[in-house]
Amino acid sequence: MTGIFLLVVVALWSYCAFRIARWASQRIAKPTLRRGTILLLFVMLMILPVGDEIIGGMQFRALCEANEFIDVDIEKIRGKTIVLGGETNMGLPGMIDRSIASVIPIIESTSTWKDETTGETLLTYKQYLASGGWLVRFFKLTESSVPIAFSKHSCQPRNKPQVFAVVKTK
Repeated sequence: MTGIFLLVVVALWSYCAFRIARWASQRIAKPTLRRGTILLLFVMLMILPVGDEIIGGMQFRALCEANEFIDVDIEKIRGKTIVLGGETNMGLPGMIDRSIASVIPIIESTSTWKDETTGETLLTYKQYLASGGWLVRFFKLTESSVPIAFSKHSCQPRNKPQVFAVVKTK
């Protein structure tokens, strides 16, 4: 059903974009220049509804690449028992969620893990979750408001499984 709705929205927008492009270029005298202008305006208008997701996707990828790995000394934490610690967010100690200033909504979750016995912070890392742009949120095109212009809408450090394999968690 969502797919049919999406096709209807795309068809309606295509029709409107074509009509707007024709209307905007009607005063151009040369037919070839007019057709080129109609084509250019049509392409720009078709991209417009997901333009925020295209730009937001670039911002999201940059955040993910900047936090691609957990920077930790594996030998220092090997065999230790760690617990979530630090500030409390909605009853969960050590997990802080905040909204990132970007074109699309992006949530940054910072997790802080401490040594169970000493309370020393042993590792901290960030995870990101992106929501769709205005088109997805307004028309509810996806059930969970995930972006439609890019596929990977969440990320965490690549080496997280390797780091957590050498410690015990509580």
